[in-house]
Formats: sequence, structure tokens, C-alpha cells
Amino acid sequence: MKEVVKSDSGVQLEPSVAYKLESMGLINLLGDEAKPSCQLYHRYFADNLLK
Repeated sequence: MKEVVKSDSGVQLEPSVAYKLESMGLINLLGDEAKPSCQLYHRYFADNLLK
């Protein structure tokens, strides 16, 4: 999730990790690119993972 939050353009993740994060609703997959599913998650994880 840290990689997803740090990237502005989306990031490629290992398929099993991408599946788990998407299943929890934390990311959206656009092709191979993973992005946070909403601005709230982006802010929350940026504040808590990137400190």
C-alpha cells in the first residue's frame, strides 16, 4: 500500500497483493496500474505509512 500511496501515476503490484488490496476496497486496478480507490484512503495511508 505504501508504494501505491507514494506513486502519482499508479504502480504495478504483485498479483496476490493487488488482489487482496482490491478485495478490501483499498485500491482500484486500471489494467496493471493500482491507485487508491478514493482520496480518503490516499490521505489516511499517506499520513500513517509515510511518516
